[in-house]
Amino acid sequence: MKREDLSPEALLKRAKQRLLFLLDKRDYTAYQLKEKLKKGGYPEEVINSAVAYVVNMGFVNDKSYAKRYIESRKQSRSLRRIEQDLYLKGIGRELVKECLEEAGEVDERPGIMRMLEKRRYDPESADPAEKRKQFSYLLGKGYKPADIRICLESV
Repeated sequence: MKREDLSPEALLKRAKQRLLFLLDKRDYTAYQLKEKLKKGGYPEEVINSAVAYVVNMGFVNDKSYAKRYIESRKQSRSLRRIEQDLYLKGIGRELVKECLEEAGEVDERPGIMRMLEKRRYDPESADPAEKRKQFSYLLGKGYKPADIRICLESV
């Protein structure tokens, strides 16, 4: 039976089951779940109702998702990169800023040092061109210029 042939109630039931199946495997944001159902060809009203159902049941909480995401990645990524990733996952700016503030001050220098070690950077033998190259790379990853300079000199 095709999706178009189903009643709105049957479609809603299928959409809810699909979301529960997805959430059984891993966490999603409300935006990500809406996108999954859109790709599945569900009508907009069914998508909104199904996502509202899982949110109201407590299976989806964007704030706790953002907090866990920040906590799990703050040692390996810059805060700017984490912020950008959360925006792409459909979490609003205000909520991201709130969660980052709750996470507190994060020292990004250990992450910079790990990246420099991984890239085999040696400050003793590095010429100015190599330093600029590493600086540009780390800047592109979202690290603060002041932290990068400190790490480039102290590796």
